[in-house]
Amino acid sequence: MKKIARAPRRLASLVRDGVAFTTTPKSIPLVYFDSVKNVGDLISPYLVQRITNRKTHRPHTAVMPRLLGVGSIFSSATRNAYVWGSGLMSPEHARFEISPERVSAIRGKRTRDFLHKSYDLKKDLALGDPALLMPMFYNPVPPAIKDEKIGIIPHYVDFELAKRMTSEMGAAITLINVQQEPESFIDELISCTVVMSSSLHGLILADTYQVPNAWIAMSNNISGGSWKFHDYYTTTDNEGPRMFCIRSASDIYDLIVANETPFQVSRFQEKLSDLYGSFPSRFLDQ
Repeated sequence: MKKIARAPRRLASLVRDGVAFTTTPKSIPLVYFDSVKNVGDLISPYLVQRITNRKTHRPHTAVMPRLLGVGSIFSSATRNAYVWGSGLMSPEHARFEISPERVSAIRGKRTRDFLHKSYDLKKDLALGDPALLMPMFYNPVPPAIKDEKIGIIPHYVDFELAKRMTSEMGAAITLINVQQEPESFIDELISCTVVMSSSLHGLILADTYQVPNAWIAMSNNISGGSWKFHDYYTTTDNEGPRMFCIRSASDIYDLIVANETPFQVSRFQEKLSDLYGSFPSRFLDQ
């Protein structure tokens, strides 16, 4: 009965994809998480549109070849999908099938090593989260003299909690919402002296734009736990990152005044040119 009930929805999804293919044939079917507005996911269409000079659309089925980009979205992979810089959420989310020849880049060594157990991936596979390429397309000049402003970037599941924690901490604390477009988010980010973030892409973009940062956990509500964070850090000079648990405003204050600063920039150890050059040619040649 459930399959029968789902049939009209599947048909509607096929029709929507068919309409997109026929009316905008040069638009790239790009898979990314879009149930909640989130800068880390919006980076994918931002980059793909600028690299290819083509529009993108979110496909609703896996019938046509699709592109997977930024995010912990490997569980959405299928045999006809092209993968560029995606990562696993965690090994528990590893139920999928891929065509190894269509995987051109992977976010980190953890995802790569896990996939090597089941798939014959390319030996020269590029590594890195594509968000690291953002300065190629958006590189605003940071303020020459920054105010002593501390940014807190909560994952969207932590936002209300962070809002309550910081409500009486004064103007020196800036709460940066990840539920916005990449450029406005980056503008807020680079205005800060340091940031602390429970959002993976808050940390990645802070590293990318050279803003010292600290990885914090404000709750246990982030899907996949810490696995995806460690996956990213395997491509940096900080392969053993420290995570700071924040449960109150006093924890934030303690982190700010700590004798040994927890804030640093983790530097990418792979080649950005390899990551950029690994973009699937199928989507460049049409």
